[in-house]
Amino acid sequence: SFDAVPRIALGPWLSVISEPLKKAGCDSLLERVEKAYEPLVGSGLATRTQGYHHASLRYDGELLFIDRAEQEKKKLEKIIASAKSGDVSEDESALRDLDTFRGALRDLRGKLRELKLPDRPFPYVGMLLGDGDGMGKFLAHCASPDEHRAVSRALAAFAKAAPAIARRHQGMCVYSGGDDVLAFVPVQSAVECARELREAFVGFVAQSQDVKNICNQNPGLPAPSLTLGLGIQHVIEHLGSAADKIGV
Repeated sequence: SFDAVPRIALGPWLSVISEPLKKAGCDSLLERVEKAYEPLVGSGLATRTQGYHHASLRYDGELLFIDRAEQEKKKLEKIIASAKSGDVSEDESALRDLDTFRGALRDLRGKLRELKLPDRPFPYVGMLLGDGDGMGKFLAHCASPDEHRAVSRALAAFAKAAPAIARRHQGMCVYSGGDDVLAFVPVQSAVECARELREAFVGFVAQSQDVKNICNQNPGLPAPSLTLGLGIQHVIEHLGSAADKIGV
């Protein structure tokens, strides 16, 4: 299953604050925030996430950014105030749950400021979009079906390795197939993740013996390479806007 993009951006912040909170005997404050999140799922204000590297806060995390909780509170209050008739008990219940969450979050942020730690996460995430260079030209020089299959195996090996690389950088690989890859990673680790993905492509594809053999049979033919573009977007920005800026 895929993570919500805001939850990916939360990773570095949680890594920074978790241990100091524990040492200060205040880790229960983070637990209170997580506990207060669960009722919001039933109210439609949050979603659960089954991220493979999350030990805590298994929710989308959007309400932790900037003033999202305050914005949702104003929306609910406006709905309740403008309702001329009909049952608004669900909205009132959601508002109470949201107020409980806001109280837990306020206490957590206060303690983080006291400990001189960041009291809110960085609200941006990196989008890595990769595409192989010269694949069509290279495949045109494959002299037999066996050579085509050999190149396909090399590409498949890279595609299989890419998700684990994204996970090591607290990210998520949305697509990995052949010479294409799309991943979301925290901004703080995006460049290093891109470097590791490119090195993996070189190792699995460009330096595979089958690819080397094809290059040797065709003097001047370059081995395939991988170009990666990095887009940085706000966690609540439409994903397409970041993709349009990358231009890979």
